[in-house]
Amino acid sequence: MSRFRRTDSTERIDPGTRPPDALIPPVFVPLITEYDRISSQYFAAENAALGYRSRWDLQLETAQRDDSKSNAMALRADPKAGTETTNADALIRARDDAEARYASLKDARRMVELDLYELLSTECGNPDYGKALDSARAALAKTTAGLQAAVTKAVTACAVFEWIHYQKWDATERISIEALHPALLSAGPAVSNIAPVTAAQIIASLVQIADPVLENSNV
Repeated sequence: MSRFRRTDSTERIDPGTRPPDALIPPVFVPLITEYDRISSQYFAAENAALGYRSRWDLQLETAQRDDSKSNAMALRADPKAGTETTNADALIRARDDAEARYASLKDARRMVELDLYELLSTECGNPDYGKALDSARAALAKTTAGLQAAVTKAVTACAVFEWIHYQKWDATERISIEALHPALLSAGPAVSNIAPVTAAQIIASLVQIADPVLENSNV
């Protein structure tokens, strides 16, 4: 029984889909730091560009109206005055600058992302991570072995206590499914047909929870 893993996302490097900062291996820190910085700028640039796109007709109309008003006032003061499109030109330049910055940051973010995935691919060949997992799993197995002995001792003592108090002798270490998952109490009679699990099965699953599940994925 392996660990139930999240399946809601294929992302690996955005916050929330990667290890907490304190657990990120040092070799990844420079690129992760750069990625977060550029991502912050990218999302701000995206909002700015989308702001122009979503309201462009109204913004341009307002700027042109302001230019027209300024030109009218200038012509009232000087019949020979020319016409200017200052506000509209400034708005168009600002829009173009926002789009250019958004496109550049999008490219930069993707470049860092690819560098990170390349580094992840390289680090797959680093034996240190496997050694750390083996060490942690060995420590878990040692701990659960002691837990199994403690469970057996406690259940045996419980069985003796029950026998003395007029109960049939039963030293099995079975646990009902409902006790493990209370929500199943509302599932109806079908649940009662599911065989109870034993403490040994539960403890074995605790060891197996650290069995890695590896799936191939493309960047």
